[in-house]
Amino acid sequence: MNALKLLYFRLNLDTKSLYNTFISFQNHSWHIKNEISNIKSDDISCVWLRRSFVELSLEEKESKEKDIDFKIWRNEFNATLLGLFHSLKDLPWLNPISHAFKGDNKYYQMSLAKQLGLKIPKTIVSNEKEKLLQFCKICKSDVIFKSRNLQIRPRLSQRHICQSY
Repeated sequence: MNALKLLYFRLNLDTKSLYNTFISFQNHSWHIKNEISNIKSDDISCVWLRRSFVELSLEEKESKEKDIDFKIWRNEFNATLLGLFHSLKDLPWLNPISHAFKGDNKYYQMSLAKQLGLKIPKTIVSNEKEKLLQFCKICKSDVIFKSRNLQIRPRLSQRHICQSY
C-alpha cells in the first residue's frame, strides 16, 4: 500500500498496541486513534481483517489468565471490535468477516482439509481425560496438543496428560 501511495490505518490487536489505542463511538461514527495515526469510520472505504479479536502471546496467557480486570478489558475490547465490524459491514471487505471466522475455526479447517483430500493425522478433540489418555496410548505419546480457543488456556496440558500416561 505504501508503494501505491494508498492511505491506510492499521489497527493492531496485540495487547501492547491496544493499551495505546483509543476507540470512541459517537453520533453513529467511530473514531480510532493510536500512537501512529487516527481515523474516523466515515473515512474508511475498504476493510482488510487480518485478525478478528484481541491476540494474546503465550506469556500473556500464562500471566493474565487469573487477572479479572484484564479479562474484562479484553472482553470489552472484543465487543467493541464486533460493533466496529458491524458498522463497516456495507463496505467492501478484502476478506468477509464470516470467512475470517471460518479460518479461525479448527473444526472447519479439518473438514475442509478432508474435502480437499489432504492427509490428516489421527485427531481427537475432547475435554475428557480418559479419552485423551487412551489416544496417547494409541499414538504412543507422539501427540501434539492445541487449544480449541486461543482465548482460553487448556486445563489439561501435554505435561499433565503424559504424566498420567
